[in-house]
Amino acid sequence: ADPRPFLQAVEEIRRPLAAREGFDLQFSGRMLRGAMGVDAPRAAWMAAFQETARLEGLEIPIADTGGGSDGNAFHAHGVPVLDGIAVRGGHLHSADEFLALDSLVERSRLITRFLLRLAAGDISAP
Repeated sequence: ADPRPFLQAVEEIRRPLAAREGFDLQFSGRMLRGAMGVDAPRAAWMAAFQETARLEGLEIPIADTGGGSDGNAFHAHGVPVLDGIAVRGGHLHSADEFLALDSLVERSRLITRFLLRLAAGDISAP
């Protein structure tokens, strides 16, 4: 993935802060891996997951957020990843994060059904 948009966003934050009297703000480092893209194999898996959700009576939107997760490391090595498919909730990664308790069973059933379809050969592994 192209790191320039990220670096530009960081610079837009850094510049006005560093210009304040008495402040010096520097950014250094490197990106070890970019965000997961949606390539053809991953798109096929996402579609198969959504199809499985419909079999469970669910509509689950899946979108490419361009963000990062631990799944990026696996994806970078060719391991198929479906990210963000767990329980429903909100305010992720904050002090106000929560989960909808009824989604524990719902998502467990969904992920189990997806894995069973994969094991039975109904879904092809990318």
